Amino acid sequence: DLIVMQYDQDWSYIGSKVLAKWGNWPMGTVYDPDLKLFFVSYIAMENVVKKIGPEHDIRLAVFDAEWNSITDIAVTQYEKDSFTQSGRPSVILHGGRAYVSYDISTVSPENMEENPDWECSVSEYEIAR
Repeated sequence: DLIVMQYDQDWSYIGSKVLAKWGNWPMGTVYDPDLKLFFVSYIAMENVVKKIGPEHDIRLAVFDAEWNSITDIAVTQYEKDSFTQSGRPSVILHGGRAYVSYDISTVSPENMEENPDWECSVSEYEIAR
């Protein structure tokens, strides 16, 4: 699961909160101080964890300052048995937009190993104010 761990000013542990079930690898997190929102890009691993396919998708989640979910957007949506996966998501904010970058590759159906066909992609989202 994707979690946030909370600490006080003295770095004493307060607790944790689950942000997304099956979430993994949140390489991109950015805070917008004007909107008081956190933007987190991560990998949704439900298919892999439940062993229903090798596909895993990129998601962009938005949380308020207390880490309550505002929205959670599917950046990629691979069909079951597409043998396509994405990884290493990151997010930046610029000019009223959120940009999520990630890589895409395929998996060999014969041996379930990743093919060396990586591509980079960027998805753009307008931030409603």
